[in-house]
Amino acid sequence: MNLFALRSPNPDALRETADPVGPKNDDHLQAVCEEAEMVVIARGANGSLQGRASEVAGLLAGDFHALDTTKADHPVHPLYQPADADLIPWSADDLES
Repeated sequence: MNLFALRSPNPDALRETADPVGPKNDDHLQAVCEEAEMVVIARGANGSLQGRASEVAGLLAGDFHALDTTKADHPVHPLYQPADADLIPWSADDLES
């Protein structure tokens, strides 16, 4: 799942698109998280764009995990983690920004 409906290898595309979230992305995120046994947040720091990370955290309930976090406690993107990385508990309450 993705915070934004728009997916692109170029983070600037999120900034340049009028509605990168899309009309049904929030509903999809909620439905998948309600059915999941475990939710691993792995979005990288770009999730803070347009306040999206905080917005989605307010929509979802449950215990979350991450592969690791940045200095500002954003969950790191899996691209930059080893395949055998251990999961750690994560809460949006700890985000600095």
